[in-house]
Amino acid sequence: LLVASDQKEFRESVARHLRQAGCAIETFDSGHECARAAAEQEADLVLVDEVLSDVPGTELIGLLRESPLTSETPVVFFTTDDAQQDAELQISGRVWELKKPFRSDELLLKVLKACALGGEIGTAWAAEDHANSNAASPLVDDDCPTPFTF
Repeated sequence: LLVASDQKEFRESVARHLRQAGCAIETFDSGHECARAAAEQEADLVLVDEVLSDVPGTELIGLLRESPLTSETPVVFFTTDDAQQDAELQISGRVWELKKPFRSDELLLKVLKACALGGEIGTAWAAEDHANSNAASPLVDDDCPTPFTF
């Protein structure tokens, strides 16, 4: 999985929590570098923040859709907008939004859904209702009484 954000602390927090869940993660602050790596590695999923060091997150999603190697790669798009992203994201397909702030269990659920619908993770786990707030989350730090909020 690839994580792109210009905010180092946010990028590293997302990566750390997904690594704890068993994911292999590579991080980027540059949208162009992330797009290049996604094509070279045939990434299973790209997590994209709204703002990157060189291009907006929506532009990175456009770059991914233009390449035959990444045109079908699922994307989780981190947004702070209250309103739904307009047609720009809707027509790009296979984009799941995750509004900031979010809890680590919400991040994991969104990643699992995006990957399961992309055929990369078995559907059994994703088909279960893990949105239940009483369900244990592998991303919750045992030393912290509540899930980490990004």
